[in-house]
Amino acid sequence: MTARSQIHPVDLRIGECLREKRRQAGWSQEALARAIGVSFQQIQKYERGLNRLSSSKLHAVATALGIDIDDLFEGLPPPTQPTATPAIASLLADEDGMAIAHGLARLQPRDRKNTLEILKILGLYTDAKSHIQPHT
Repeated sequence: MTARSQIHPVDLRIGECLREKRRQAGWSQEALARAIGVSFQQIQKYERGLNRLSSSKLHAVATALGIDIDDLFEGLPPPTQPTATPAIASLLADEDGMAIAHGLARLQPRDRKNTLEILKILGLYTDAKSHIQPHT
């Protein structure tokens, strides 16, 4: 059996929400298992976070219980979106910068290396590693 500390917190929370929503709907583990085509033992594992629910099972559970899939994610923080560095944001702030970015994105790997060499010659390249701050 998997130690609780080894269970991913998201899987644990989804399992807790599943148990809560199932009970609120008045469903037994056996009834839900039959409705979604798994064993009641599998429902137990989902509820304890021992097994992850696939996308299709998340959909089946939500449909059977008459809830939104989002309800199974209650209490979890929303996913974070990557943010652009100030330099990237500045580049993408105008039409010319966008055109440059789109052109660079279409370059083949060999051409990217050549473009990087041109930037180095022009003195416009800073090694990305030089921006890493040491942990203190």
